[in-house]
Amino acid sequence: MVSESTALKSIRDNLKPGPGETVPLHRALGRAPTTDIRAPDDFPPFACSFFDGYAVRAVDVRGAAGADKVELRVVGTAVAGETPRVSLKKEQALRIMTGAPLPSGADAVVKQEDVEAEGEKLLVKHPVKKGEGVRVKGEEAKRGEKVLSRGAVIGPEEMGFLASLGVGKVEVYARPRVALIMIGDELVAPGRKPPPGKIRAGNALMLRSLVLKYGGMPWDMGIVPDSEERIARAMRRASEADMAITAGGSGGGIHDLTAEAFTSVNGRSIFQEVSIWPGGTLSFGLLKGTPFFMLPGGPRTGSICFHIFVREALGVMCPSERSFNLRVKATMLNTLRGRAGVTNYLQVNVRKGKKGYYATRSHALPPPDERSALAVLPPGRDRVRRGDEVEIVLA
Repeated sequence: MVSESTALKSIRDNLKPGPGETVPLHRALGRAPTTDIRAPDDFPPFACSFFDGYAVRAVDVRGAAGADKVELRVVGTAVAGETPRVSLKKEQALRIMTGAPLPSGADAVVKQEDVEAEGEKLLVKHPVKKGEGVRVKGEEAKRGEKVLSRGAVIGPEEMGFLASLGVGKVEVYARPRVALIMIGDELVAPGRKPPPGKIRAGNALMLRSLVLKYGGMPWDMGIVPDSEERIARAMRRASEADMAITAGGSGGGIHDLTAEAFTSVNGRSIFQEVSIWPGGTLSFGLLKGTPFFMLPGGPRTGSICFHIFVREALGVMCPSERSFNLRVKATMLNTLRGRAGVTNYLQVNVRKGKKGYYATRSHALPPPDERSALAVLPPGRDRVRRGDEVEIVLA
């Protein structure tokens, strides 16, 4: 049995980042770039108006205040998509729409609510400072400036911004293909009514969803019965993937044959059993260079092992900001008890209040205003009382 920290180090030491691939921007949603992305051009590419109003010279309206209105002459209109052909001179103004380029000579924009307009006559009620109401060239990004870091997940907002900059393609980490093998005579596929003595393989969909969520591409290899030969055969196929996960058959019972099957196909064991609870029967090894995680069969235990260990591996192979568990401090609202001498990961429901996070021990799905999380009890701390502070993993 190895410590949690030793297990995590072993995973990192035996894996490396996967290859990159260049994809069109519209296919980059949820992906992570392999390098920093820099702006190919200034954005915005020209000075433009923040809102509908009138482009002016700030010096011309500095005397406007209350009843003392400043009169200007309107010399045209600027709309988005067209470059103004006029250059403002003393005591002139130009009607301007949101996003329209600022005309030469202008250095500010007055809101349309702050003027009285009648034909070419414009009365300005309030002064404006130079640059007010104006988006200057390169305000959001200057050419060559880093706009997205390596490993940052590209979401809808990031895609929109990159498209505005003129980015058409990005190099992202290839999604690792992750083989999923469910093991057990007692399992039937989700959606089927199990006969007496059998259960649905709920962990199959859970693990598939977790792989997708954290950057991988699941390869569902189905359910394999408790047969060393059948498990070994599935493992040989799974070694064609970039990573493989088995669920079930990792304990010490007479039908727990995963370790034997892995040995029979010449798999190299890196560690067997970790000093955590639940999930201590987790094993990790390599088969033909493919990392294999052998998880316990229970959905809750499998989820814990995935978040602490498999997610770490995906983070090495497909680096991204989502690879890291967010850990916060929370106040317990009831008592927690774990096992002595190991690191405990106990399921809790968490909500955020005015003074921080609050956690409640629970085995049920959280209500709408809470989220599932894991309370961490390190070795030597196997009990937490109401009101105590505890570290929480926000999965």
